[in-house]
Amino acid sequence: MELPRKPQQELDRAKKQIQAMESAESLDDFEHHWALFLHFIERVWNKSEAHFKQSPAWAGWRGKYVNMRSRDALITYLRHARNADQHSVEEITDRLPGGTTISNNSGGPITITKLDVTGGGPATYEADGHLDIAFTPGKVKLIPVTNYGTTYEPPTTHQNQAIDPSDVVGVARTGAAFYEDMLNAAVRKFCRDR
Repeated sequence: MELPRKPQQELDRAKKQIQAMESAESLDDFEHHWALFLHFIERVWNKSEAHFKQSPAWAGWRGKYVNMRSRDALITYLRHARNADQHSVEEITDRLPGGTTISNNSGGPITITKLDVTGGGPATYEADGHLDIAFTPGKVKLIPVTNYGTTYEPPTTHQNQAIDPSDVVGVARTGAAFYEDMLNAAVRKFCRDR
């Protein structure tokens, strides 16, 4: 069997969306790339099914992965988040607002005569004492998604290992690694041109 060019293209596209999330300049861009990641990562499976079904052994071999797509918290969530995004009008993410924290560790009042927190750089100020100023950027978070009447919570595990559902990029990386491992295993099993 030939190497699976189409599934690999979809995996490469999914990985590019992870890179785009990492460098997104706005929450809108981040959410856009998350939705595209979900689209492309699901296509890795669909294109693999189409490619490898030519082998009679594929039907039995794929069972392990079909099971994981139904039972593993991460893989199930990715699949159903993609379906909710594609086939409904419900949101698949939410946003945590950012903010600026100003602390005064001296215990007494400080008078601030000038404060500038714009421009994305460090905050500058003029005051009669020392301030600690911290900026927390806004963040996209995963939310429960509903697909065909069933609600799927953001994943906290993958293959019995804890994952952090608040790290959307980490969730995407872990999902992409799962499908990359699956594709590599299929190539080793079914392709003569390795």
